[in-house]
Amino acid sequence: MAILCELIYLLILALSIPSGLVFSLSQENIYSRGPYFFIYIFAYFISILYLSLSTIFVSKQFQNRSKALVYPLMIFLGAETIILILVPDLHVSWLCVTLLSALYFIYCSEMWNQLDGLTGLLNQNSF
Repeated sequence: MAILCELIYLLILALSIPSGLVFSLSQENIYSRGPYFFIYIFAYFISILYLSLSTIFVSKQFQNRSKALVYPLMIFLGAETIILILVPDLHVSWLCVTLLSALYFIYCSEMWNQLDGLTGLLNQNSF
């Protein structure tokens, strides 16, 4: 389902690039939003929701003790998105996504370190 949504979004984006309907880049390398920029925001929010729900599901499935750390990460990403919408001249989205990606990687690494590689069950250190 996630792959299908991503393919549809990429197709819409590819078709809109020549006309600048979603966003455009001028000859002077100036970024501007198009009239259908909401498509980007919608795909962004759907991706955040999918990532949040799948992470919460996996952390519950593996009885992860640090599952409460997911919520601040998602709140941070949501706040960054609101800043992106409200203050379009402030280009912080890639900085925040990069920081969040590093924090999410640390979270996932910690979660997988609590599991036994052979059985997939919690290892002795987790107990």
